[in-house]
Amino acid sequence: MGALTFRGEVSTPDFTLTEGATLSDDDIDPGYSPLWSYRDDATTYLIGDVNNNQTLDSTDLVVALTGPTAPLSLTESDFVGGSFGMLG
Repeated sequence: MGALTFRGEVSTPDFTLTEGATLSDDDIDPGYSPLWSYRDDATTYLIGDVNNNQTLDSTDLVVALTGPTAPLSLTESDFVGGSFGMLG
């Protein structure tokens, strides 16, 4: 797993939280592990593409945030400063 980079909301059209779904078409440096936010009904997900293949698979990290205090979306400001590397 490389340095983390937060990519924001999953922007792939018709994305669903299913194995094999495309997370992004962006070309991300292989030294980074991208993280995305995804909202489905009352649950917000943090998705980490651990192997950086732009596809949701069994090696990836998925954290579900639920309940009345769950955020509607995640942004970089929801995390401790310095948590993410910079792509350049």
